[in-house]
Amino acid sequence: MAGPSPQPSIAKTEVYPCPNMGPALLSINAGQHVLVIGKSADGQWLEIMYPSGALDSAWVPSAAYGF
Repeated sequence: MAGPSPQPSIAKTEVYPCPNMGPALLSINAGQHVLVIGKSADGQWLEIMYPSGALDSAWVPSAAYGF
């Protein structure tokens, strides 16, 4: 029986509260995993789960995933 699929691992990148808006909230290093929950209309950004205070999600550049 197969388990759940592993979540994508990204190259080191910054996490932003909105696409093209900063400052960065934090950096994610290679080997850390995130849960991707959406994508911007232009495909340049991925929305990830970011349960922290007032935010439920945050954004990373899709290029960090090789898209």
